[in-house]
Amino acid sequence: MDFLLSPKLWWTKLSNDLKDLEIEINDGRVLTIQQNPVDPCVFMLIDKEGEGKAHVRGLLLTHVDDLMLLTEPEVQPLVHKVLKEKFPIEDWEVSNFEYVGCEFDCHPEYVNITQVTYAKNRVDKVDIMPDQNDQD
Repeated sequence: MDFLLSPKLWWTKLSNDLKDLEIEINDGRVLTIQQNPVDPCVFMLIDKEGEGKAHVRGLLLTHVDDLMLLTEPEVQPLVHKVLKEKFPIEDWEVSNFEYVGCEFDCHPEYVNITQVTYAKNRVDKVDIMPDQNDQD
C-alpha cells in the first residue's frame, strides 16, 4: 500500500523542504520560497527588498513529482543549482520541453504551448452518425 502513498509523501516532503530554502542571487539578496495561498502546487520565489517590499521573481510549479520553473534568465541557473543540491534532479530541461501533457517552446519574446503529442496519444476519435440521438 505504501506505493500508493509514495507520490503524496514525496510532494509533502518537497513542499515542506521548499519553504525552508533560501537562494542567494547575484547582488547578495536572498530569495525565499513561499507556497501560493490560492494554489498549493505553486511556489513563489520571493525577493524581499526591505521595508516590507517584496517581489515575486519566479514561480515553481509542481505536479506529482514534476517541477517547472518560470523565472528570469539570470536567476534560473541559481535556482536550478540549489534545487539540484537538495532534491534528486538529474537535469533541467530548458527552452524546449514537455510538462504535464503540453509541449513548451520558449523564446525571449514568446512561449509557444501545444498539446500535439497529448492529442495523438490520449484523445480517441469518436464517430457520430448524422442521425444519432444526442443521448447516445
